[in-house]
Amino acid sequence: MRTKYIIILLLSVCFIVSGCSLKNDNKNGDEKSIVISEEKIKSISKGEKIIIENFRNNEFEKTILDKNEIVEILDILSHGVEENGVVTSESCNWKFLIYDDNDSLISTIWIWESGHFGFKNDKEYRFHTGDTKVLKEIIEK
Repeated sequence: MRTKYIIILLLSVCFIVSGCSLKNDNKNGDEKSIVISEEKIKSISKGEKIIIENFRNNEFEKTILDKNEIVEILDILSHGVEENGVVTSESCNWKFLIYDDNDSLISTIWIWESGHFGFKNDKEYRFHTGDTKVLKEIIEK
């Protein structure tokens, strides 16, 4: 009888331990595996000019032509992670209009100061920690 209790106890402990480790593995896996599609990354990587509009007051914010700043912005955007949770807030803070070398609009990206962005005026993606601050610094230069 005592052997049965020990076996049940060991099985319970194994079940609890394996269940906890699976949760942690899934959490880390989701963070790394669901990123922006290659198609979108290829599209925005052709950007040569970014016009930033303040979406809250519908005013022009600035035009970015500096190649280093454009590369930095596009790098931040291309490493976003898909947002799986429900996110609510008002309209976005900024709208990025990305143009190619022929001055043709290739993408519009809506940016929220909360750390989210999207290609459909929706919070489809989120920035990695710290990227929101870097992006805001570029906008406010």
